[in-house]
Amino acid sequence: MKETKKEGKEERKNIKSGDDRKKKETKKEGKEEGREGGKIEGEKDVCCKPLSEEEISNLAEDIYRGSVFTDRHVHNPEDVPMVFMLLALIEGETLERLRKDPPGMIYEYMDKAGPMAINGMPMFLSLRMANQEDAKKVFERVRKIGEAVKGVK
Repeated sequence: MKETKKEGKEERKNIKSGDDRKKKETKKEGKEEGREGGKIEGEKDVCCKPLSEEEISNLAEDIYRGSVFTDRHVHNPEDVPMVFMLLALIEGETLERLRKDPPGMIYEYMDKAGPMAINGMPMFLSLRMANQEDAKKVFERVRKIGEAVKGVK
């Protein structure tokens, strides 16, 4: 029995050593640990890709109608990563890039919300980002839509 336990420990140690070697090899190749292939495909395009005028208009209408949830709906800034859970998982080069050039808005469509909620807010396993300039345009359009609706009443 003791021999079996000892063999099992050595086998686990060898497996762990193999995993460590893979991690070191991955780091040498310039890839982030724990990510297959290093960077996410199209990662630069994902962060704050400029929106077309049509996309800005549609997004503003969807926000006004309540079919889009944004980081502006979150009252406590510390809760943003709990609502948009991918933010809590971002690390390395991507995190540094987001700190240097933060998005103007983080948002997602309500139909993408998970089954759980945090403090009465939806939780998302996906997110979208708009750059600073587009975010200003979107919220200006949301304001104009609100004024137009008030003018009709």
